[in-house]
Amino acid sequence: MKSFITIIFLFAFMACNQKKKHTSLLITDDLKYSAYSWHLDDTILFYLAHYIDIDKNGHYLIMRHDTFMDKPKYFEGDINDTLKNLINKTFVVDGNFEVDYSSKPEDNFIYDGFTYCFDYKKADSNDRKIQFIPEKSPEQIIILSQFIDTLIYSATSRRESFNTEDYKKELIKFALQISEPLPKPIHANLKSDYIK
Repeated sequence: MKSFITIIFLFAFMACNQKKKHTSLLITDDLKYSAYSWHLDDTILFYLAHYIDIDKNGHYLIMRHDTFMDKPKYFEGDINDTLKNLINKTFVVDGNFEVDYSSKPEDNFIYDGFTYCFDYKKADSNDRKIQFIPEKSPEQIIILSQFIDTLIYSATSRRESFNTEDYKKELIKFALQISEPLPKPIHANLKSDYIK
């Protein structure tokens, strides 16, 4: 009888520990991750390809396009413990990363892909943004972005749309301050068109 009670106690203890692990909090109060590009046609368009916002508890909202310029789709859910641990490990120390890991004119190569941005807030620090392209980024940033990209494009729990316009404006302003996404003459026009 004692061994039966001990076994039940051990199972209950392990279940509580697993539950406790699953409800662990992120060190970031809010984490946003996005992919964008500047699309040149008859007009200049800032194109937000995908966006995820993850709160402190690991609940996420996703906006994504499945094909270029199609109607966006929206999803929600909760990240798993593996991704929570990776986020915590990546952003545990503020100042580990530069603000910009994108291509520069002096790099002598043309990059024709999305620019990505991590935007996070921790309780004990100011908001931080890291703009990057994979070819120029530290390994931790590349690994985390690959995990989150996988989540974004495997999400299946649909939800109603939510507003991304305010964040797009914030991202446009940041991108124009940090790097030169377009040639100078166009860049000057963009500032007046996009940033009021």
